[in-house]
Amino acid sequence: MDGGAQDRGGVAGRQVVLAGSPAFRRRKWSSVRTGDGWDEQRLRELWTLVPEDLELISKARGDHNRLALALLLTCARGERRLISDVATLPAVVVGFVAAQVGVDPRALADY
Repeated sequence: MDGGAQDRGGVAGRQVVLAGSPAFRRRKWSSVRTGDGWDEQRLRELWTLVPEDLELISKARGDHNRLALALLLTCARGERRLISDVATLPAVVVGFVAAQVGVDPRALADY
């Protein structure tokens, strides 16, 4: 590399924002944080767990860990990114995923 530039695995000409940085926390990454715009079809498309997910999730200890893992898996698949705090997801999303896992959505408070 020339000019002292650091390669962070990004695409040429695009700024790479590292997770945990102030720029990362300020950026609005996707529709996940919009809250209200979730209809049943959109929830099913982005937040439905498959049998393999449920098998993996069932191995986690505690309802709070099962729910958080389910949210992380579905967010990674649907949004093509990882989130640092599952508690920032809209309540409707948490409730939809919690119902699939069979846990109370309030269990997320213990995560």
